[in-house]
Amino acid sequence: MGVHGRGYQAIPRLRFKVEALPSDAASFNAGLHGGSADAAPYESLLRKAGENMATLKSGNLSFDFRYTGFEHGWVQYQFYFLWKGEPMVRDESLKRWNDYWNCRPESAFLANEHGSDGLLPFLRGVLENNEADYWEPLEPDIVVALYPDDYFPFLKSHLTLVYESDESIQRREARKKLKEEKGKLPDDSFTFIAFVDAYNFKDASVYYGQGLSLHMIVNRHELEEFANQLEKEYSEFKLRFKADL
Repeated sequence: MGVHGRGYQAIPRLRFKVEALPSDAASFNAGLHGGSADAAPYESLLRKAGENMATLKSGNLSFDFRYTGFEHGWVQYQFYFLWKGEPMVRDESLKRWNDYWNCRPESAFLANEHGSDGLLPFLRGVLENNEADYWEPLEPDIVVALYPDDYFPFLKSHLTLVYESDESIQRREARKKLKEEKGKLPDDSFTFIAFVDAYNFKDASVYYGQGLSLHMIVNRHELEEFANQLEKEYSEFKLRFKADL
């Protein structure tokens, strides 16, 4: 996990009163911001909606991402930083001061995006163009960055290679030639960094532009599979909440 710093100013959260929404979506959104007796149905629906997930893994590290709600054009997200399938952040460290924050599942981070999901097209774009880029929603609770064939700290290494076996040289040269021919290979490396703003944490009243990050190295095949999982989940999400996105 890492620490980042950016110069955000406080951004007020937008909240709406929902008069009527169809089927399960009404229960979901009434509990989301109403603070009424519907809060319990909201929590139940939130957990149910989060059953499907997309997961990107690197060894014992994983990033778990879920679409959980839709209200007045805002797509709601939950995401987790996991080690061996268990949350890396204690639930008691997270904000729970109103219905929106209090109904988060244990150790889940919350975020949203206005208009439509931006994470999936961002991933598809990086995979297609093979250029570093990042996704940041209008409310910057989360930032996801991808760096093809580059590695943290993204600077020239202080180490000097003093020996490389003939076998290693042959493998490297063969892969270089194949890369030149094919352009994209299943084992292409990507540095994946997911950042959560400290606004998700207890007693934080503004966006800090600082927080925690999960840093993983994944290959193209794994990233494509993650994007495919997201696409499937997003399609199911749109049907569930009758969202024409």
